[in-house]
Amino acid sequence: MKRLTELILESLTHQKYTKAALIEELGIHPKEMNTALKILEEEGKIYIDKNGVIKEFPSNLIFGQIKATNNKYYMNYNGIRYQIEFRYDSGLLNRDTIIAKPTGKLDNGRPVATLEKIVKRYDGIVICEVQEIEGEKSLIDIYNDPPCIIKISNNALKKYNHRDRLKVQIGIRPTHNVYEGKVLEYLGNKKNPQIEHKSFLAKFNLKTGFSDESIEEAKKACITEKELQGRLDLTSYPTITIDSPTNKVRDDSFFITRLQNGQIILHINIVDITPWVKPGTALWKDAKEKSESVYTADNVEPLLPPQLLSRVGSLDEGKTRLAQTLMVQFDENYNIVGFDLKPSIIKTKKNCTYDDVNKILETGITPPGYEDLKDDIITIQNIASKYMKELERNGYIAFPIQQDEYIENELGEIVRIKKRKRGKSQDMVQAIMILANSMIPYFVQLPAPYRNNKAPSKEEMNTIIQELNNHGIHVNTNRNIEPTMQIKGILRQIKDKKTKDKAAYIILQHVTQSFYSPESQGHFIMGLDNYTKWTSPVRRFGDLLLHTIIQEQNELDFTKQQGIKLEEMVKMCEKLSNHDKLARIIENTSYQKRWEKGEDKRKNLTKIIITFISPKLIVIRDINGNYGQMPRKGFRYTPQTNSYKANGYTLHVGTITKGRLKMTIKGIPIYVIPKEEEEKLRLTRR
Repeated sequence: MKRLTELILESLTHQKYTKAALIEELGIHPKEMNTALKILEEEGKIYIDKNGVIKEFPSNLIFGQIKATNNKYYMNYNGIRYQIEFRYDSGLLNRDTIIAKPTGKLDNGRPVATLEKIVKRYDGIVICEVQEIEGEKSLIDIYNDPPCIIKISNNALKKYNHRDRLKVQIGIRPTHNVYEGKVLEYLGNKKNPQIEHKSFLAKFNLKTGFSDESIEEAKKACITEKELQGRLDLTSYPTITIDSPTNKVRDDSFFITRLQNGQIILHINIVDITPWVKPGTALWKDAKEKSESVYTADNVEPLLPPQLLSRVGSLDEGKTRLAQTLMVQFDENYNIVGFDLKPSIIKTKKNCTYDDVNKILETGITPPGYEDLKDDIITIQNIASKYMKELERNGYIAFPIQQDEYIENELGEIVRIKKRKRGKSQDMVQAIMILANSMIPYFVQLPAPYRNNKAPSKEEMNTIIQELNNHGIHVNTNRNIEPTMQIKGILRQIKDKKTKDKAAYIILQHVTQSFYSPESQGHFIMGLDNYTKWTSPVRRFGDLLLHTIIQEQNELDFTKQQGIKLEEMVKMCEKLSNHDKLARIIENTSYQKRWEKGEDKRKNLTKIIITFISPKLIVIRDINGNYGQMPRKGFRYTPQTNSYKANGYTLHVGTITKGRLKMTIKGIPIYVIPKEEEEKLRLTRR
């Protein structure tokens, strides 16, 4: 193929050809010619005009990938940043590769170019809403900024209704501005209260919901005599969970037993769902595809069906549950002297809250109902404190970063953001979870998903120090010592909390994000040679996979190839790592978007974005994703600026207008769909 593309370029030197003439000239099979032309066009080496004439890429055109910023499209070409102008029914999507023609400069001096042709889609997958515009069904991409109207075959949209949400694959070959389009998934109608959550996750290509088979399996899940056999019966012990009061699923619990020699045993119980979610079941298949529960500002997409969690997957007060119990034995000074792991049966005595446990640990006040539990809670805190001190001596880096907490009003709107306050109870539970995750590798004999984190190289440490200096954070460090001690020394020198947070963020940008692999490679931030994630099998498939491996490995014949093969485990770990990164992006993006919407409401403003202007209509979108239409009557078109004017007010595609609600442009109203609800938004002149 490389030789063929070279031949084509040689033939096009100072020449023009149709495809048929070029095929005849070179004697190439049409299929091979099509492939070669596609490669050359996508590399910006040739140009095929609307008449099918093929020629060298002209010097008066530009080529590259576009990117959206502030509701406009831009493209860099030969060191110049062009603003791209185009019809909003052209099917153009963010990050597409295009050919454009420079047409001059805007009033602000920005070079501008007009779209000539789309040559390659970034992926072409778009979350759309069906809208009827001028009697025809069209698609409006709800997450593309600037917004865009896409027309595909009416046959493809025949069975879908106004305001239906679809996941669509868009091609690049138009016929009279109608594009190739394939509906990949029906997401639901705008009226569905879950549609925004489902649409948002579909944007990131994440599975939502569960198969009918999974739901049926979940409804049948129950603990029978078969599941109880061969397990330690720990139902008589004072087991407690410690969670937020809003947490609906509790997957870890604890209790203390004291020995006559003064030693103690901490029992860490993690709910066991492996009898119902195992290889070959529909529940396993769905969980494997989802990888983990995904949290957004408005909702959560769980790893497993709620029907399963409520029946066997949550350690609710007074309920008998199956568990995997890690028993860690300590001497009188809280030094670890032994540990073991057993399948068990437990019954939670009390579902404790972080706030109540904080009262015990921070103020000495014992809330009602905690009188018999106080001593055990204090003992667990002493264990956690001693363990974290040991961990820090061995290399654990305690980054001083607090998570953001979004404060909502009674309407569920985010009204302010503050740093989340962590009490001793939250730190205690986190420490016990780290303790458990660090011990589980001792029980693993087969390939399993280890959680790894690599130390920064010497070059990366130099980059960190240079970037700190660039931000005005000047520290002294010995560059010949290991990275752990360098980073600890840097953080120790900074006394101001805001500056220390800033430095921590900068350092973390240059530390490799944690990842999964079948072999243990050590966890730099934790300061551990071996580390896993085992403590939340109802939220993370990797944890569930580890539970399954540990439970089944004793039944395997190691002289034969059984269990999950290494090659498959490599693929699983890669997927777990990718989904873990994506889940963090989704969570942060969803909160940021919700905050931005709330900011407009707090200012009593609404954003109206002009999405499309046709000969008869102007189509708009508001901040909540509602689309509306208004007649274009009275607006005069100005081709120089590709805009429309009425009574001194100028509209063009991509305009963002901020105006107080219930205002008008010279009396012209905008009706926001759904019309049956008679919601009205109006534009105002700024």
